[in-house]
Amino acid sequence: MKHLTKKVVAVLILLGASIWGYSQNLVVNCGFEKCAHCPTYWKQMSIVPGWSHSNSLTNYHSLCNNNFSFDEKWKAKPHEGKAAAGFHYESGLIGTLIQPLEKDTLYKVSAYFYSVFTNPCNINVLGVVFRDSTQRYPVELQNKYIGNGQTTPYYFIYPDGVFNEKNYDRNRPEWHRLTSYFKAKGGEQELFLGCFQKYFLITPDRDTIFYDLGTKKCEGYFDYFLVDDVVVEKYHDTIAQDRPLVLENIYFESNKFELLPASFVALDNLTDYLLLHTECRIEIFGHTDNVGEDVANISLSLKRATSVKRYLVGGGVAESRISAMGFGSTKPLAENETEAGRQKNRRIEIKLSR
Repeated sequence: MKHLTKKVVAVLILLGASIWGYSQNLVVNCGFEKCAHCPTYWKQMSIVPGWSHSNSLTNYHSLCNNNFSFDEKWKAKPHEGKAAAGFHYESGLIGTLIQPLEKDTLYKVSAYFYSVFTNPCNINVLGVVFRDSTQRYPVELQNKYIGNGQTTPYYFIYPDGVFNEKNYDRNRPEWHRLTSYFKAKGGEQELFLGCFQKYFLITPDRDTIFYDLGTKKCEGYFDYFLVDDVVVEKYHDTIAQDRPLVLENIYFESNKFELLPASFVALDNLTDYLLLHTECRIEIFGHTDNVGEDVANISLSLKRATSVKRYLVGGGVAESRISAMGFGSTKPLAENETEAGRQKNRRIEIKLSR
């Protein structure tokens, strides 16, 4: 599936009305599945159509020859399919877009990241830079002091977008989807994924790139990330204000309030929306069917609504913007005499306001 152009449509539905969506993925070979031949070793990004590297510290990992890992202690697998790419903190991935970005258009950038090795100083962030075909990098030329009274010119790269890592524990070995947003200047045809503190440094010939750790106590440590399923798409939304909407694809076990992992995609999309629309407040309403005692149902519905609230807060949404309430079985959408009706009544609703 992932070698195809992906179309991600995330919707909240109330009586059939969708409130937001996404469009075509503009990244060529977004999942790194296409390659000229099975790699014989992992430093072979040159065989991957649509992608290149900033230096030799960027790698291509494929399962086609059982050579995905270069460390026997490393048990990572691709997020999907049989391949992924990897980059060291002093390098990055350069991807090609199907078409240039449109001026003044808002784009959503997302990718799955897997932290293989982590710098304990934790001073860098994952970011993205966009550039057109005439640029090596969108940079600023400055002089940097290198000791002995000498300075040398370097190009400073600043990210166009920084990925939201609020819910991302780099010390936990698992894939995690990160997102960012970018308003295009127009004409951008490539993206650069990498680690940033405040900047990358590049020598004047723009061929040698390295990362400035900024502190000696971090020397000897480094980050290495796998990346998979990179998406760049136009972001557009229309949203109903001031009326409840059923939040679809939210799952709990029977009589429990812990969110099941199948809920995370819908909640991640809701988190993204709220981070982008900081003027919005959200009310979360929990509802149950009429099975069981009224007091227990009200308590369960409140706990479920609170679980959704905690997830949004964990994703970076300010707690002051969120309220959670539980109504038990007092506001049914359907009759409770049938299982279909009871299932419709067991729900989470949200109401957004400005």
